[in-house]
Amino acid sequence: MPPSTRRKSIVPVPAAVDQAEIHEESDEEMASWEDEEAATTDDDEDDDWGSKKRRAPKKRDGPPPAKRARTVTGDVSASATPARKARRTRQGKLSSIMDLPLDVLFEILGLVEPQDLLSLTLANKTLRSNLMTRGAISVWKSVFERVGAPPCPPDVSHPAWAFLLFGGSRCHKCNTSNVHYVDYALRRRLCRECRKKNLVAVRRFAHYFPDYDKGILDLLPYTNVGGWVTHSTSSSRYYWKDDVYAIVKELGPYQKGIQLRTPNAKQKLDDFKAARLAYVKQIVDSVPTYCDWERKASQQKFEDSSNGREQRKNEITRRLLALGHDQRDVNHLWFRSESDKPLTDRGWAMIRAGLEKDVDERKATRLEREKADRVYARQKIFREAFRDFKRSLCPSEWSALPLFERLCNATIFFTMLQDDTEPPVGKPDFLKALDHISELTPAIMQETKTTLKSNVKTLPFEIIAGATMLSASQAASMTEEAGVDPLDLAVTVLSCGNHYPQTPQWGFDAIWQHKCSRPSYLAPNALYLNKAPFIMRMNEDSIWAAGARVAVALIKLDMDDLDARFIYDTLPAQARSGNDKVYPVYSWRKAVMTLGNNHFGRGSWRVLNREETLACKIKENQEPFNDISCWTCAHCAEYVNGFAARSVVEHHIKTQHGLPEPVEPTDLFISPEVLLPFPDFGTLTVCGPPPPPPVVKQAVVTAPNKTFYCKMCPNPKGRLFVENGVKSHLKDRHKLPVSVEGVHWARI
Repeated sequence: MPPSTRRKSIVPVPAAVDQAEIHEESDEEMASWEDEEAATTDDDEDDDWGSKKRRAPKKRDGPPPAKRARTVTGDVSASATPARKARRTRQGKLSSIMDLPLDVLFEILGLVEPQDLLSLTLANKTLRSNLMTRGAISVWKSVFERVGAPPCPPDVSHPAWAFLLFGGSRCHKCNTSNVHYVDYALRRRLCRECRKKNLVAVRRFAHYFPDYDKGILDLLPYTNVGGWVTHSTSSSRYYWKDDVYAIVKELGPYQKGIQLRTPNAKQKLDDFKAARLAYVKQIVDSVPTYCDWERKASQQKFEDSSNGREQRKNEITRRLLALGHDQRDVNHLWFRSESDKPLTDRGWAMIRAGLEKDVDERKATRLEREKADRVYARQKIFREAFRDFKRSLCPSEWSALPLFERLCNATIFFTMLQDDTEPPVGKPDFLKALDHISELTPAIMQETKTTLKSNVKTLPFEIIAGATMLSASQAASMTEEAGVDPLDLAVTVLSCGNHYPQTPQWGFDAIWQHKCSRPSYLAPNALYLNKAPFIMRMNEDSIWAAGARVAVALIKLDMDDLDARFIYDTLPAQARSGNDKVYPVYSWRKAVMTLGNNHFGRGSWRVLNREETLACKIKENQEPFNDISCWTCAHCAEYVNGFAARSVVEHHIKTQHGLPEPVEPTDLFISPEVLLPFPDFGTLTVCGPPPPPPVVKQAVVTAPNKTFYCKMCPNPKGRLFVENGVKSHLKDRHKLPVSVEGVHWARI
């Protein structure tokens, strides 16, 4: 039985079919190509320039009318305009391609890419009118066969099939770009938004088309990919809305013929349905084949693109090597172009300058790195020579030697390290130059002092001015009059950047003798000024309390002579014993380091009085550095590569030098090159106010007469009575007019 509508006998054509959108017109045009091909005859195929029928010009009766000359009224000279020059159109290189015979042109076009052939259909009207005809089918077929594309199905024209497969990545509905998924069942390339708006699921058919019979869906191709799913199939079926309207429009004449009792109308409807069912089956069965081709084509395209880029890269490398560039520089070259097209002479001319610039930069970097490697290798040799030179000296002279890194910057050694001539500089050359180190040391020392002074500048005097009533210029004048170097001021706090926690240092002698334990990371300017002003906050509160004069405490390093002890009142106590507080004790140097590493806020420093200071010093360890690796032998260079603890050095002296009782500093001493940690100065207990007397909790005393309780109650002793009260309770509560002591009530 033919499918019928629910309300109307004749299926109406929806208005949406007639109102085609802009991008749907291109689809209709593609569909019209097949109609043009079907409308051509066999005789038209022999025509060189196509078979498109043109409207014949109207025949005129008699000769054409004579032309009349334009007449100008008034002043001719005033109204006349200069004649326009004829515009010369620029002819392209392929402008004469239309002069070729049609069979030759078709042979040429059969060798182009599908994308280029589609572009030619938009080049001009002549090419379009010929490529869209049935006579150009051989061109499209040869292009499809050459690129391995699937043959054109019978329901689509060859240009439309080429547009579907190779027509770019724009949506056929809304022209959105970057749409790579092709739905072969619907013969469309659709974006996600268009799929959401125009696809109808089977279960939603009645909602969108309440007047149509659901049986018409069997006559339509469907897809398994919905609008909310990308590139994955499911068991659901989705139909294109416009296809529903189109099939309803096609069924209309057949249904109308049945209703009008036209002969063979039902047979024609059955034949139409059978043809549509076969058509739908052919489309659904061919979709896996097309998807498999697309997957293989994408993989092949990727491989061809990779091979093309590799060939282009090899060609660029070959040309750069031919110009004399080094293979090492070219191998590390970053090719800015990701094109996979073959390199032509014109393309090479466009990219050559930029590539050569990159190669030259890479060459400069490589040469600089190679030179640095050579300098580092010679520096290792120099270090071994310097170590051998130290072995020839007395250990007490080691601290007077310049830092190895500063020694490398000396002119004579810097020249030797940078020398690339043959024969190469060796260890004997460095040892020979080290014999003159005594002549180089004063210059290196003066250069180091100048560098440090330039970093210090006027900051110490500004700190002094902030802690005293003096100005910065007055503090500088006092320093100059006293003959004190600014580096020897107590407020000039320097720290080595390669140590953490940072250990402050004072005075140029300590700075010069400091030899960093990580010399490969120590630059000549690694000793920098500690600019934190907390040192003066301590001095402002403590030095004055100690009774020291500014000229002594701040300008001359007499803080060690004072040897005062300090506590930080706002520092959390280590322990508590009642109201007594236990505070750590500091020397002035350790206080500076503690404040610098912990970044305490401004607090209250208190200097200990004489009795408190003596009590703390008695508890201090008098030999705090015996277990630290800072000791060396004064008789040999055994510990030139590293110092040891005192017990180890004493054992060495006893066994190697035969001295049973080593004496400090004659036989062993602490090397000035080591940054020693500050010892523990103990703690100070500050007694607080006496604790308040303890609160005595008064015991609850019950009335002496309430000493009886009821034994009949669940909680007998919860309530106490006098003797008469317990009897009244038993009588009223427990209904015992006569109660016996020991049985019903008792005394607590």
